[in-house]
Amino acid sequence: MKRFVLVLLVFVVGVGVGVIGMELRSGVRYWRNLAPASSEATARPMRDLTINPETVRSGEPKVRGVVFSTTSGGRAVGGVWSCEGPAEIDFTFGADERLYVLGGSVDVFYLGARFTLRQGDTALFRAGTTATWNIADRLEKVWVVHDPGRVARAMSFLAGRE
Repeated sequence: MKRFVLVLLVFVVGVGVGVIGMELRSGVRYWRNLAPASSEATARPMRDLTINPETVRSGEPKVRGVVFSTTSGGRAVGGVWSCEGPAEIDFTFGADERLYVLGGSVDVFYLGARFTLRQGDTALFRAGTTATWNIADRLEKVWVVHDPGRVARAMSFLAGRE
């Protein structure tokens, strides 16, 4: 029993030291790449974007967007995106995406559920999943893509939250 407790204690301390080391590394990287606070407006106009034609089920979507924020490690990116329809598009998410609808609406088929997102709504789409979006007229959204990393994703999966 004493041996088991000792092994468990060494394991817990080792994991703790590893987690602290990862957090310190992340903090140093953030500090080294920290941009100065804004002292004036920065113009970032939305631009026309191309969409992979293989993902378009129907319509000819006109897409515009701009990225306005990227963390130093690139694990989180934020932007604004708009689409004029009508169009039906399949999106496969390479990282977790949380969005807020600024205007318009979209009918979504995701993980076996159908729902509509309208102005003021939010949604979360998990990495590795696919959603079909049907945009009847237009959609404008603010989005944040976040890659929590393999360890956090595995922990989330094991906890049944994925």
